[in-house]
Amino acid sequence: MNKQKQKSEAIFSQIEKTMVDAFYLYNLKEAKYEFMSVNSEKITGAKPEFYYNGNDYINTFIHPEDRKRAGKAYHGIVKYQKEQKIDFRIIFEGQTKWIHEEFYPVFDDKSGEMTKVAGVISDITQQVERENELAKIQENTRLLSEIGLEIGQYLNVRSIVKNIYNRLNDMMDAEFFGIGLIDKEKQCIDFPYVLEKNTEVKTSIPLDKNVLATICVKRNETLFLDEFLKDYKKYTDKPLEGMDGEQPESVMYVPLHSKD
Repeated sequence: MNKQKQKSEAIFSQIEKTMVDAFYLYNLKEAKYEFMSVNSEKITGAKPEFYYNGNDYINTFIHPEDRKRAGKAYHGIVKYQKEQKIDFRIIFEGQTKWIHEEFYPVFDDKSGEMTKVAGVISDITQQVERENELAKIQENTRLLSEIGLEIGQYLNVRSIVKNIYNRLNDMMDAEFFGIGLIDKEKQCIDFPYVLEKNTEVKTSIPLDKNVLATICVKRNETLFLDEFLKDYKKYTDKPLEGMDGEQPESVMYVPLHSKD
């Protein structure tokens, strides 16, 4: 039995190490952790022993600006006996990470009294950084819709594209930028000057072609695709034309209006 138990514990330990989230169980009456998954250090910065020994996690790892809010959330589950969720920063090995924590009350079956807290801890650093980057992208592209410029001459378009492209790349990695002009006579969107990976190109797209540029024109609304191959289906139920070859990760199309 002991060998079987040891084998089971070893298997469970391996499973814990591969988990993306950390899990814990805290005993309120005894004021101690009954369980903390072995991958806690990878996510929270602290080994399970840190928790078992009753050390102060808030003042050791949590960012000073987030400590009061985190403490309020921890006390909140005891006060309100309801699920609590919180996002906060930790400082670990000189780096700042974002943590999402959810904790749930556990009630005694007989007395109905809340006796424990079960929690799930996730590292959301990449998600937060991506959201911040996308927010910058949206803000920058929002400025495009406010450009009240008359772009009737290609020379002006070239100047506008070049300036905005450079400004965008100061904030993020923008591989492609251009401004299209609708030619009603030819029934196309003419891109007289486009910058693609710092290379000048030009192209023209027929309005009857099922691509994002024409969809943006027809719907007269901003198209924002965080995950290109997944999100384009929000705007069309037909396959996009010209999908062969390398595709971008994220794309945004913004309709612009001239004063005329």
